Amino acid sequence: MNRIAKTCTAAAAAGLLLSACNAADSADAGADDAASDPVYTEMSTWNVCEVLGNLQPITDEMGIEGWGGTNAEGGEPGPSELGNTFDPDAIGCGSLLNITSSGDYVNLGGGGELKVKLVPTESADAAATAFESRAGSAQAAGSAEEGYTESELAGNWDQSALYGWTGSAGAHYLEAIGQSGQWVLHIQLNYDQNFGEEDGEPAYSFTSGELAEWFAGTYAPEVEQTVNAEIAEVQ
Repeated sequence: MNRIAKTCTAAAAAGLLLSACNAADSADAGADDAASDPVYTEMSTWNVCEVLGNLQPITDEMGIEGWGGTNAEGGEPGPSELGNTFDPDAIGCGSLLNITSSGDYVNLGGGGELKVKLVPTESADAAATAFESRAGSAQAAGSAEEGYTESELAGNWDQSALYGWTGSAGAHYLEAIGQSGQWVLHIQLNYDQNFGEEDGEPAYSFTSGELAEWFAGTYAPEVEQTVNAEIAEVQ
């Protein structure tokens, strides 16, 4: 190898090393910004189950009979901390659930899973990026499925979306995502087929459409108000 080639190779290696160092410095700076932001610092310590009343409004609206398993009775949803395995950028509350059924399907029962998550960030721009990423993933997951719907959440969100669809074996899926300032709400729900729904006598105390409307029009705005009231105390 001639001297010019050796020089170029050394320069390229140095350039790669410098780029890696710059990337690491940028990541460290971002982490420092988040750590020093009072809202991010406060939210990162929250127990979401405590902040959102153990999701009692959802328990009442859906007729949830038990938390922790599809055949559970009683119990409560559990919290997840920042850095958790399944969604490390979010803090949350939820679990597997058992839904009460009635009528001709009283002995059939129904199960599912619910996650109500809050994503704290260091700025509104970072929250917007988080919203776009999560909304894009939800849209991609549901847009090719049966009965896909897309709408917005009520309230004063900077941007919001609610997606619903029907998957295999008639299971229902719902994702609600909203950005408010520098945090994002992300609700993920799935539950077993609501037998009898098409005949006007659903096994559950709701139809899929009614439940989606409740999450969009009632529950999401209440969460927005609750979280922003908590944040106002540290700003």
